[in-house]
Amino acid sequence: RAARRAKASPPAPRAFAVADGALGALAGAAATGVLRGASGLFVNGWRPWLGADAKDEYAFVRLLGSRFTESRRLGSKREAQAREELAGGFVYGDAVAAAARDDFLAAAKLAEAEVSRETPEETRGVVPATPEGVSRRTETETENENGKPSERASLPPLRLFEREGCGGSKRVREALCMLDLACEMRPCPLGATRHRKLLLSETRSAPRDSSDQDQTLPSLPFLTDHSTGVSLSGADAIVEYLYATYLDGEAPSPLVAPGFLASARARAATAARGSSDPRGRDADVTGSLKRGTAGAFYARPSVPVAKPLQLWAYEASPFCALVRETLSALEIPYVSQPCARGSTRRTTLQRRAGTFQVPYLEDPNTGVAMFESAEIIEYLRASYQATPPPSTREE
Repeated sequence: RAARRAKASPPAPRAFAVADGALGALAGAAATGVLRGASGLFVNGWRPWLGADAKDEYAFVRLLGSRFTESRRLGSKREAQAREELAGGFVYGDAVAAAARDDFLAAAKLAEAEVSRETPEETRGVVPATPEGVSRRTETETENENGKPSERASLPPLRLFEREGCGGSKRVREALCMLDLACEMRPCPLGATRHRKLLLSETRSAPRDSSDQDQTLPSLPFLTDHSTGVSLSGADAIVEYLYATYLDGEAPSPLVAPGFLASARARAATAARGSSDPRGRDADVTGSLKRGTAGAFYARPSVPVAKPLQLWAYEASPFCALVRETLSALEIPYVSQPCARGSTRRTTLQRRAGTFQVPYLEDPNTGVAMFESAEIIEYLRASYQATPPPSTREE
């Protein structure tokens, strides 16, 4: 029902609109961003410049045939991907395309099984009709020459197990934004159980951090890079690896680099968030996003999702932070498509959605795609919270 409402009447994007009851939560999220020096607001090497206008590309300001645009200096692999994305109209690590691919391949396998059972042997092997809503191009581009899923149509090779309210997790998310890297996020709030089995399977040989407050889980944050087979635990090791691998060996930015008191500074910034619920009017009934001894948010009882959602956002935005917190509290896996200033994903999202604004959520389980943080949070709680807030329930 929530999905039907969202698809029938999607909220129009409104710049800097503050929903009733959300001011306290937004102020706390903004305070965290300020204390972190707006880390994650800009991609690496960001520079503003004035150039000729191009109507189909993102621009912060347009004036008299010119546009204020932004340059960047990313790693060679990400730069090559960005050029291909702008030219080809696809997105590397696109969760929506990956879900369509999986649906298509499942339908094709089922159709082939039906053909094998019900038709003469000479007609077997006939390619089944493409399922409605999935293009034949999606099918042909989903496998490489080795028969494996292609990078374009698969989830990102990076998978991060992280926790809201954890300073180390925040530093890693900031680094991903600065390097413009898509990542599959597996939130592990306090009390979380849903991603435990997957996390344990990827961390059998990883060292444990005795300072971690939840000793039933390996140390967070934890990153797996499926393109290289590397698995790492702890913010310092992960940040150094990401820069060495995806910024061609350069040293990490001082905003996220390991160093004296780096973890303590990050923890102090995340503590400034406070515990205000973004839906303050429902807080007495649903319970606020309470914080545990590690400063992290507790999990809410929720319904599992079949496919990861996709969030277009950037780390320094307080509006994006509230949506991210809700995804974390509900233990919803999602693909982060970072859109920091200077990212080519700003143009990609503008072409995809008709305009650029974040947060922008896509749910391949329901077909919902929507702007506006307050409405996104309401949709997530109505769809996936085990006991939705009263204001989202059907009469």
